[in-house]
Amino acid sequence: MKKVIPLICILLTVTVCVFGIVFLSTHTDSPEEETPNSESYRTPLHASVESGIITSTLSSKGQVIGGAPEVYIEHMVVEFGSKSNAKRFSTPHQVGAVLEQGDLLYTFKEKEVKVDYACKLVELSITDTSATFSLLVYDRLYIVTSVDYDKLSSLDFDTKTVLTVDLGQGEQEYPGQIINFGYEVTDEKVAVYIRCDQRLLPGTPVEVSFEMVHTTQSLYILKQMLLMDGDTYYVQVVDADGTRTRRDVEIGAFFSEYQDNVEFEFVEIKSGLAEGEQLVIDLPE
Repeated sequence: MKKVIPLICILLTVTVCVFGIVFLSTHTDSPEEETPNSESYRTPLHASVESGIITSTLSSKGQVIGGAPEVYIEHMVVEFGSKSNAKRFSTPHQVGAVLEQGDLLYTFKEKEVKVDYACKLVELSITDTSATFSLLVYDRLYIVTSVDYDKLSSLDFDTKTVLTVDLGQGEQEYPGQIINFGYEVTDEKVAVYIRCDQRLLPGTPVEVSFEMVHTTQSLYILKQMLLMDGDTYYVQVVDADGTRTRRDVEIGAFFSEYQDNVEFEFVEIKSGLAEGEQLVIDLPE
C-alpha cells in the first residue's frame, strides 16, 4: 500500500552563530588567541509537527517450519501382494524429483496414480513386496516468525509481507501471506505464520518484513527532534518569541521516507503534541 504523507515542511533554517572574540595585536609578545569550547558551537534545527497516514516496516527473523515431518511429509505405500505383482509396478521418478499437481507418480497393474499436490520425492524404497514413497508436500510448508505483542494490533491478514531469503545465489525477495497468528505470548512475543509460493525447504532461515499502514491520520516528527531523559521521551517546543519549553511525548513507530532520493527518518507521536507546533533542537557542528 502506498504511503500517503504530505511533503515535509522541514524548516532547515540553520543559524550558525560565531562565538568568541579573536584578539589581534601588533605586539610580538601578545598572548595566544583564546579558543572557545567547541561545545559552544551549535546549530539550531527547526521542524514542525506533521500529520499523515504512516506506513512503517516491522522486520523479524523467521524460518520455514522444520523438525515436524508429520506436517509436511506424505507417505504412500503400494503393497504388491506377491512377487509376480512387483513386476507390474513402475515409477518414472527417482529421489529428488519435483512433481506438479496431476503428475504421474507410479503405475501398478496398468492403473496410473497421480499426485494431488505439488511435491518433492525425498525417499523411495522398493522391495519385492511393496514400494514406499515419502513426498515433501510444498503446500503444507509455512514460515514461522514472531513479533512483539504490542505490535500485533498493527498486523492483519492483508498486511503486505516480504520475505528475504539467501538460497546460495544472493538474497532474493518473495511475497508472503499471513495465514494465522499464535495464541500464546512468550517473552512478550507472539508467533505469526506465513505462506510463501516460493518452494523453500524445511528449516530455511528467512528475513520477514511487514509493511504496517495506519488506518487513521497520525502525528509524526523528525527523529532528530526526539530527546531522552532516562526512559522518558521529550521534545523542545519553541514559541514565536523563541521561548523553549520541554514537552514529554509518547512515541509510536519509527519509519523512513525518501524525498528527492534523500532519506528522512521520522517517529510517530501518540500524545504530547499538536499538529503544526514548532520544535527545535541544538545540534553540535
